[in-house]
Amino acid sequence: MGINEKKARFKMIGSNNGRGGIFLDRDGVINRNILNPQTGEFESPAAVGNLSFFPGVAEALRGMRSLGFFLILISNQPSHAKGKATMAELDAVGDAVKRTLDDWGVPLDGYYYCYHHPKGITPGFSKHCECRKPGTLFVDEACRRFELSIGRSWIIGDRETDILCGKAAGLKTILILDPTSADRRGDTDPDYSAPTLLDAVDIIRRNIV
Repeated sequence: MGINEKKARFKMIGSNNGRGGIFLDRDGVINRNILNPQTGEFESPAAVGNLSFFPGVAEALRGMRSLGFFLILISNQPSHAKGKATMAELDAVGDAVKRTLDDWGVPLDGYYYCYHHPKGITPGFSKHCECRKPGTLFVDEACRRFELSIGRSWIIGDRETDILCGKAAGLKTILILDPTSADRRGDTDPDYSAPTLLDAVDIIRRNIV
């Protein structure tokens, strides 16, 4: 896709006069990655009992909301595709995240989950798709749904796929420096880096368009 085609696409998807949105990755940003003893890798929690939120998440989300942003979660969740968890388990964790944020008084405007993986083993979930980050399908859908301004919007994540997604969609990017996902950062170049979600709020506050 050429530069002019990209500009036309962004103009069509996101209103230049709309409100900004903040696209949030989940694991490693809102809640902690969990060590899987079978793989030796830090992964998303596959059980509600393993769900653990970072300190300051509620305060950070309140800060983003006070700045006038829509808050939208976009997360790759391939554990079922890889045969590591059932869909019921993933749904339970997703429901617990939403319920907790609602109880804290910081409900998000949208939740988008991709359950596919190109190297999965579960029929129906093992495929290439447009919704898996760095694909921008969910960003595009949310921009249309909420009439978001691309130029005023951000993505916050802890992995290379988050940053590549943001760059492809025309968003400003913040990389959360979670130690458990250090090996997933790649060599991409985010606009900003921050140790926590609270620190990311300060970056956004200083750079509001």
